[in-house]
Amino acid sequence: MRAFASPDTVLSYHFGSYVEPSMHDLGLQQVKPYLAVLRGCRNVFYYTAWGDEGGIAPSLESYPCLRATAEATNRLKSGLADLLLGAQPEPPPIAIHWSRASYYFSFLVSGPHVAWQYNTLIAFLQQRGYPFTFVSTRQIEAGELGQYRVLLMPVSQCLGDAEAARIQAFVEQGGTVIADVRPGIADAHGNLRSGDRALPFLGQTWSALLTTEGKAPLIPLTRGDDKVGVDAQAVAGPGTTTETVGGHDRLLATCRLGRGWVVCLNTPFGDSLAPNLLERALQAHGPSSDFGLPAGGLPGFEGVRRRDRDAHYVGLTRSDTGGPAVPVTVDFGQTGYLYDLLAGTSLGRASSRVVELGPSATVLLALQPYQTAGLEVSLDRPACPAGDAIRGRVKVATGGPAPARHVIHLAVQRPDGVELPWLGCNLVTTDGEAPFAIWLPLNAPAGPWRLLLQDVASGVRQQIACVVNRTP
Repeated sequence: MRAFASPDTVLSYHFGSYVEPSMHDLGLQQVKPYLAVLRGCRNVFYYTAWGDEGGIAPSLESYPCLRATAEATNRLKSGLADLLLGAQPEPPPIAIHWSRASYYFSFLVSGPHVAWQYNTLIAFLQQRGYPFTFVSTRQIEAGELGQYRVLLMPVSQCLGDAEAARIQAFVEQGGTVIADVRPGIADAHGNLRSGDRALPFLGQTWSALLTTEGKAPLIPLTRGDDKVGVDAQAVAGPGTTTETVGGHDRLLATCRLGRGWVVCLNTPFGDSLAPNLLERALQAHGPSSDFGLPAGGLPGFEGVRRRDRDAHYVGLTRSDTGGPAVPVTVDFGQTGYLYDLLAGTSLGRASSRVVELGPSATVLLALQPYQTAGLEVSLDRPACPAGDAIRGRVKVATGGPAPARHVIHLAVQRPDGVELPWLGCNLVTTDGEAPFAIWLPLNAPAGPWRLLLQDVASGVRQQIACVVNRTP
């Protein structure tokens, strides 16, 4: 999981498909590489399962789906990836509990299976613009819950004593726990809790009918004609309120503990009633969404915020393939100079932006505390021989304020105007400046070679020529 990767881990993203309609949506194939970078990945692996051909036709040309992915990947390699990956993700206020003991317990003893609840929970949060991460049992026991506002517990049925004590302290100090079904009914070894080993801070207990004759498996959730699973064995503790929703009672068990709240849906996150109950719980006790989205969220939506000192970067992607464009509001929380990274244009001075996000679309925005006025480029010498290097420096002009980290893409053109991609590079500035050295081949054509420089964040461009002389 990305949440548990060490800082020096190189993350990769693989995607593709078997033969299906999504492979013919070229917009969707272009979204995937951007989504990979926004998730912190530096590599993209692409696969198709079309017999023996993959993404390459017998003519050795790439199929349109692979071509669309390659175009987006090349665009990212032209400085966008360096700019975004050099910024740090905004700390998320929501953590999802990752319990290895609960994972195995759900498959071997109790149900419902944890894995399916994770998938549903992740989709719920992404489509509503809630940033999140995962937190493990070991991290909780080490006291790392304090950096979050909400802990989501999908089928977190196994809690050790040390972990339970940390979660209780987290709530008492103002945090919110939102669980689905039967949180903490067993210890870290899968032994069912009862009597003085129960965890009353979770706001409810469970009747002695949790098992049949005291043996596994647990009595399953009650399911009516609507297939909604409800924990009929849950017993509300003192001070815990419950509701009847959709004809089912004992749902949304809520109790106050210290300065925080414990909410138990008493239905799995993956069941049909859970999204409405979870949204109500987050609206009442959790953080607000990072983005202004339609009620109920936007299918296929994923939004990411990154920050590099005072520079803010926002990426919006939509992976569904149908429906109209939908307005999405991005509030930066401060006023600055706004840029559209993909269009390479300035959007003026602003603190927020409403984006019309269509299906299979990507939007990348940058907010800087100053306006990038231009690029100042200088060469160490105006001419150089073939086989030598064109050396120089580039400086970001801001009109006064100290510049943040910038990424500048440098492209090289021969005298006949043909661009040589293998000589291009991305320059990362320090204090607004970056040196460069472009090594020319021994057979470089004589004449003016042109260097084309573009600031990736603002789209500001500059060019300069160097005369290349053939070596006698």
